[in-house]
Amino acid sequence: MNATAPVVQRMRRRLSTGAVVLAALLLAGCSEPTYPPYALDPHPNDAVEILINVENGPNGLEAHQARASYHVANQNCLPEVTNPQGVQQAPATYAVTLPVRDLGDGKYSFVLFLDRMSEKDYYGRGPCRWELALAWADFELPDVNERVYFRASSTSEALEQGVVTRYLPRHVHAQDDGRPYLANSISEDELDSLAQALKQEAFSIHMAAASKARLK
Repeated sequence: MNATAPVVQRMRRRLSTGAVVLAALLLAGCSEPTYPPYALDPHPNDAVEILINVENGPNGLEAHQARASYHVANQNCLPEVTNPQGVQQAPATYAVTLPVRDLGDGKYSFVLFLDRMSEKDYYGRGPCRWELALAWADFELPDVNERVYFRASSTSEALEQGVVTRYLPRHVHAQDDGRPYLANSISEDELDSLAQALKQEAFSIHMAAASKARLK
């Protein structure tokens, strides 16, 4: 038997063990961090009603859902950034789905709460304070072969200023792979930059805060 064989075998075992340890360390370093779930305030009371008016919409257009998105206003409540990229990985936003009321004649409404998010100490760095960031409503054209969504959205700052008007194309189609198609809205300035033929194919959705102007 070769005298060096036992030495080689021991080296192989050590290298194998070292590779396993190294792989475990690399996997541990690449694993996604976990964060505590954000909580909703069980008793919100700062309500804002959002009114929506659809003008010249496609036939069969129906309200699908509304959503309100909130963001953490005081970022120092989030975990300390330790990655080399200097990127905050903890989620700083949260969206809540809301029902939409059909008021008839192309008019709809939904109610959001400014204090919907619970201001808790999620990371041991003090309570996180939340503010409304976005509000939007999705409309759909149900069909056997396709499903198309139209989205009208606004920032809280824009809603504070009054009525927000968004424009969308009347004629759109679902993706070839059968996935739903989301038609995002554009502003009046963006509409003015389009050709006249495209302008004539657009319809409008107006959004306004009905019950109060203060949205923060």
